[in-house]
Amino acid sequence: MDVTPSSILQKAGELTSEAVYRAGRQGDDLAREVFSRMGVYLGVGLANLINLLNPEMIVIGGGVANGWDLFAKDMHEQVGKRAFPVPAAQVKIVRAECGDDAGLLGAARWGFDFVDG
Repeated sequence: MDVTPSSILQKAGELTSEAVYRAGRQGDDLAREVFSRMGVYLGVGLANLINLLNPEMIVIGGGVANGWDLFAKDMHEQVGKRAFPVPAAQVKIVRAECGDDAGLLGAARWGFDFVDG
């Protein structure tokens, strides 16, 4: 990764994941490289998970899912290269639909099920 003075991140006071995400959305090359590398490493990890467990679906959630469009291509590329062909073709890797509220919604659902049961 080539750190250049022209990067928005060089001028950011506090370097946070949010700052990297915003810079990436603005087209900053350094921020896009950060997300690209993250996608590669996530794809390697997911390929190992697919090879071990053969899941039907993997859901990516939390704050990282906000940058989906910045890392998904690299993630899918690594899964395709590293996972066994049949499970890699069958698994669905998707972005969580509930966003940051997923844990709250799950706890509420559990509470309702507990009260009803």
